Amino acid sequence: MEAPQPLWLSLPNYFEGECSAREVGIIVCLYAYSYFCGLAYEEGKAELNETMANRYHLLREYVNTLENESQNRIYRAID
Repeated sequence: MEAPQPLWLSLPNYFEGECSAREVGIIVCLYAYSYFCGLAYEEGKAELNETMANRYHLLREYVNTLENESQNRIYRAID
C-alpha cells in the first residue's frame, strides 16, 4: 500500500525531493546495506560483508525494474 501523497526527503548528499513511500524504503535499505557492508569489512566479518553486498546489489537490480522516474530519484538519492 502506497502512501497517499509523496514524502519529502532531504539527505546529507544534497538530495532533496519528493519520493513515494516505496522509493524512501528502498533508499533507506540501500543506505543501510552499504553502511553495514563497510562496517563488517572494517571488523573483519567477511561473511556478513558479503551478505550485505549481495543484498545491496539485488536491491539495485530490483530498482532497475521500476519506471525510469523512480529509478532516477533513487539513484540520485544514493549518489
